[in-house]
Amino acid sequence: MKQRQLNKHQKRLFNAIKKDYDWDWIYLLLLEKAKLQNISERFSVTQLFTGFKYEISRINLCIRLIDIITENVYRKNQYINLNNIRRFLPMYYNKNNVEFLKDTLYIEKAYNLYCDLRKFHTRNWWD
Repeated sequence: MKQRQLNKHQKRLFNAIKKDYDWDWIYLLLLEKAKLQNISERFSVTQLFTGFKYEISRINLCIRLIDIITENVYRKNQYINLNNIRRFLPMYYNKNNVEFLKDTLYIEKAYNLYCDLRKFHTRNWWD
């Protein structure tokens, strides 16, 4: 039997599914990242609607946030607002360990922004 060739989008999704494990939520984000990359490419090629550039920029922002959340982006000496640390890390907050929590805070803020973007823009991408 002849095996069918997968296109670029199918390979990306297949690779994300192949790495899926049930004990970690990061793999769900990687699957969403693969799907968002496919949608971003499709929107940029087809230009189906007015305002597609804005939606592509939101999708690409989500992709970058997923990279931050899954720690694929190295952060070196980047400014992080520490004034609202209690909002994102209330159980870990202690004035003595603020410097040690910068990386965790960076990831938590990225995750919060990613969830907000999905909350307000997902229906525009998939309807």
